[in-house]
Amino acid sequence: MIDMHSHIIYGVDDGSKNKEMTLEMLKLSIGCGVKKIVATPHYMKGRFVVEYGEVKDKVNELRQMVSEEKLDIEIYYGQEVYYRENILEYYEEGAIGTINDSRYMLIELPMREFDVNNVIDNLYELTLKGIVPIIAHPERYIPFIKKPSLINDFIKEGYLFQLNAGSIVGDFGKEVKKLALNYLGNGVYYICGSDAHSDGRRNTHISKECLEILSNYKDEFIKNGQLILDDKEVKRKINLIKERKKLFGIF
Repeated sequence: MIDMHSHIIYGVDDGSKNKEMTLEMLKLSIGCGVKKIVATPHYMKGRFVVEYGEVKDKVNELRQMVSEEKLDIEIYYGQEVYYRENILEYYEEGAIGTINDSRYMLIELPMREFDVNNVIDNLYELTLKGIVPIIAHPERYIPFIKKPSLINDFIKEGYLFQLNAGSIVGDFGKEVKKLALNYLGNGVYYICGSDAHSDGRRNTHISKECLEILSNYKDEFIKNGQLILDDKEVKRKINLIKERKKLFGIF
C-alpha cells in the first residue's frame, strides 16, 4: 500500500507531537503493509504555516531517522493545502507545493460549507499552472454529505479524490461511512490515505476490516499513487453520482 495522506512530521501541525510518536506511526504503517508514505502537513494560513521548502527539509530528517532505525518504508513530501481564495498566490510565493514535486496537489476544502463555483474558479487558476488538484477526503465535507451529487462539478473538472481509510469503517461517523462507501462503489476515488495524526485513535495502521473492503480497489490505488509520485499521467474517470430521487416529489 501507499499511504498518500499523513501527518507524520512532528511539531509542525496537529499531527505527530514528537520523534518517538513519528517512529511509532511509521512502525504501525509497516505493520499493515504500507511501503511508501507521503507526509502531508497542513498548510492553513493563520494556523499552520510550515512552508513547502521546510516540509522538504523535515522529510529529509525523517528519511535519515528511518535509515538509522532500519525501517522498511519510504517517505515522500507534500502538503494538505487548506483552500482559500488566494491559493494561487500561496503557490506563486512558494509557500505551498505538490506531492513529491509532481503536478498533483492535495487540497482540503472547508468542512462545513463552500461555494462550488468559487472553488472551481480559483482552482482553475492553479490548473493553468499545470497543477492537478487532489481533493482530500471528500466524504467528510458536509455539503457532499447533504448532496452527494455535488461532487460531480469537481469530477467534470478532472480533479482526483483521496479516500480516508478510516471513513469506510465508521471512524468519522455513520454519515461519512455511508458516503465513503457510495463514492467508493461508484469509482470516485483514485488514492487512499490514513490521514493519521498520531499513534493513538487516528493512527497510520489501516485495519484488516478496511483492507478487506478495499481489496477490489487496492491495486488501482497503488498504481495511481505511484503514478502521482512519479509525476505521470493518471487516467481520469468520469463516474458521476446520480441524484437521489425525491419521494413523491415533496422532499
